[in-house]
Amino acid sequence: MAKGGTGLRSLPAVRSLKSAVRRVLGRPAPAVLTKQPLEPMAVETRHLSPEVAARVEDWFARRIKDYELNGDRSVVIAGADGTAGGLKIKGAGFQGKPFRFAKRHGITVPSPRFDFEGRMAADIAFSHENAISGGASFQQAAVEYLVSNELARLGYDVVPCLGYGRISRGTEESWFSVFGWDARWRELNKHFPIPRYEAAMLRYGQDMLDLASKHRLVGYFTYVGDPADEQLVIKDLHPFYRVDPINQSRVSWTMQVFFGLHIISLTAILYPRLRDAPDRSPDVQAFAFRAFAPGATAAEHEALRTALVAPYMIKPPAEFDPRVLREVLLAHRITRMMMERCPPEYADS
Repeated sequence: MAKGGTGLRSLPAVRSLKSAVRRVLGRPAPAVLTKQPLEPMAVETRHLSPEVAARVEDWFARRIKDYELNGDRSVVIAGADGTAGGLKIKGAGFQGKPFRFAKRHGITVPSPRFDFEGRMAADIAFSHENAISGGASFQQAAVEYLVSNELARLGYDVVPCLGYGRISRGTEESWFSVFGWDARWRELNKHFPIPRYEAAMLRYGQDMLDLASKHRLVGYFTYVGDPADEQLVIKDLHPFYRVDPINQSRVSWTMQVFFGLHIISLTAILYPRLRDAPDRSPDVQAFAFRAFAPGATAAEHEALRTALVAPYMIKPPAEFDPRVLREVLLAHRITRMMMERCPPEYADS
């Protein structure tokens, strides 16, 4: 027999055997791939009128096709019959698209809380880290509603938060907030002339001082308004929480208030429209601090970015000495004067 002949000559026999087996046993049924329908998405609303709740449910059921994007996770839709203006849903899905529950926002802004000695800890519920992409966290939705209504009660001009809710599918869930919305409103950072932006930063510092010292509310927010008039309306209040002398000292009060001023001051640096404007003040990034430290400058803010923000506010420090932190606060005019403006009931070390 020729070398290798056994293998070659046996192939027809093997094929015949396989054919005989198939005739006896039958061919295996081909696999049928079926697309499993998604489980329906449940929508739960809180504090909304039936008419507004129905519009929100229509949005999440994809029955509304006419909408305007308002940031990456918000849409504006027409209001319900009998209601004035439109409705803004924050947590409506990434750029108005259907939810992908498996994808998270990730960290966008640090979310520090400062303990009695001024030591930072990350508040995960407070941040975007715990939210579905295009959605909001439970903390963001609930606190937005509570603080917005509290500020409205105190007489502040605020975007009205009508209620909030959650959507769920199986074991996954995401939260959203619903606002009354005026179509004339525009973002301060993106649409207002530079002089209006600079005036707003001065007012921002005063609003933050009043909220922290008179009402024990600390966080940060933004403004919207009609560029054609002078009114500014407060929005984005989910970063707020209530402070008190039992849970905060003079040092931690100063740390928390400074962080809120610092985050908004960064808009003057990070937005090219504002950063590169030829008519901007060179110190505009420090304007919000002037309610506490008159004449605060960009150089003073930059010094604190190095001495305070980087080592104490981005992540919990590996080593912490409250005496060293207090020395840093007292060494810089802005934070020293903020400590002086802290209400006297907060304990000082």
